[in-house]
Formats: sequence, structure tokens, C-alpha cells
Amino acid sequence: MTLLDASPVKIDLRVPDGTDVDVEFQLTDGTDPINITSDDVMFTAKSVPQGVVKVATKTNGVGDHSSPAIGKTVFALTRTELALADEEVPETWAYEVRRSSGGKERVYISGVLRVGPMVGTDA
Repeated sequence: MTLLDASPVKIDLRVPDGTDVDVEFQLTDGTDPINITSDDVMFTAKSVPQGVVKVATKTNGVGDHSSPAIGKTVFALTRTELALADEEVPETWAYEVRRSSGGKERVYISGVLRVGPMVGTDA
């Protein structure tokens, strides 16, 4: 019998505020990619788990995945979604990537999404 780790993979992300960012995720069963061709995959970010929504749920369905046979899908985070209340104060949010297949939903990837000001350059 083969046992699979059912816990979500933890991946922390860091992105500059006020920019458009595409983030590609690959869903696996712990070691091997999962075919997501006929599945919905969702991305949500909140201030903290169960907190205030920072990035409303985005859903990639059939035909939306970048390489569905090997579990890859891309979510576009917009500059509006990544805008900070105070441009000089970074924020840390919680995010998760969920898969819906056969009427069941499961979190595959979760972590911290750090949104912060760009360092910039000297004049």
C-alpha cells in the first residue's frame, strides 16, 4: 500500500505592491503531478486564515490551465489587488490554492503572500 501525504504544500511568496504578477502553481500528490484537465482550481488570499479577503477567489476551469496534464495553472494577480493601503508598509497575507474535482474540494498549496514596496534605486 502506498500512502500519500494529504497535507498542503507550504510555499511562501513575495511580490511587489502595485504590479501585475502571474504566479504558476503545480499541483501534485506529494511527488507526482496531478492531471487537472477537467478540474477547477481556485486561488484566494486573506489578511489571515479565515480573515478579511484581500484577493477575491479566482477560479481556473477547463481550458484555463497552463499545462493541465502535469497539474500546472496560472493565476494573474493585478496591480489593483496588490495595492497596499500604505505604500511604505508591507503586508503579510495568507493564501491557498484549492482543487475541486468530482464534487470534492481540497487545499493543495498554502502559504504566506508578502506584498511590499519595491526597494528602488539611488538617483
